Amino acid sequence: MFRVTTLVLVVIMSALTIASAATQKQLLPLNSGWEFHQLLSGPAVQAPTPSDHDASQWHGATVPGCVHLDLLNNKLIPDPFYRDNEAKLQWIENADWEYRTTFQTAPSLLAQKNIDLVFEGLDAYALVYLNDKLVLTADNMFREWRVNVNWLTGQVTREEVTAAH
Repeated sequence: MFRVTTLVLVVIMSALTIASAATQKQLLPLNSGWEFHQLLSGPAVQAPTPSDHDASQWHGATVPGCVHLDLLNNKLIPDPFYRDNEAKLQWIENADWEYRTTFQTAPSLLAQKNIDLVFEGLDAYALVYLNDKLVLTADNMFREWRVNVNWLTGQVTREEVTAAH
């Protein structure tokens, strides 16, 4: 199981890229099945007014996307463009957020010579885990991140990716 966690205001667009000996690439897009929640492990940053919905619970997420849209789509925040709601939602940028997804990998994919996990957009600071193993500490949102995950060879075929900031 692969697990990628990232605290993000700008969410991940990633793919598992496998290069065979014949230099043909196989792509496994990882832009579906994502969910997110607010991390409460550090100092909790709460909305100024209580909500009927709990952002610390897992909710569906759209990747690529951003935490503000995910909160809005899950009816966890009011429309930020209505009246003074934008000022009331400033707490979101100070909170920590975690995103995760799982995906299946075929044994033939794991048998490839080179396997890279590629992120085309992470928040400025993000920790990325694959199957509970830290594989990336990102510190720049304006670049592509590529992580060699050849160590997956022979592993189980259900992976979980988790990204957190």
